Amino acid sequence: DPGGTPLSSWTLAEPSGNVTAIAVDDSGRVAVALESATGDEVRLHSRDGALLARLRDVRSPRALAFTPDGALLVAEADAGHVRSFRLAPPRGE
Repeated sequence: DPGGTPLSSWTLAEPSGNVTAIAVDDSGRVAVALESATGDEVRLHSRDGALLARLRDVRSPRALAFTPDGALLVAEADAGHVRSFRLAPPRGE
């Protein structure tokens, strides 16, 4: 909506850490990076907030971005690099 009205929203269930980055792709999937004392992870949610996947093999995720072909880029501060994760297409495609 060009007027700034939210089109949808949902609450992040069990954040279990500090949110360090968020990215949204053109299908509405939301990636959320979390850091915690028990381990860092990136969670992928559907446009309605359902948990689709967890990436637990990440270290200090600081930035997230979706590429045009749907891959998720994760910049890891402790590792000093950016990794690309190939994700399944959104449901309904």
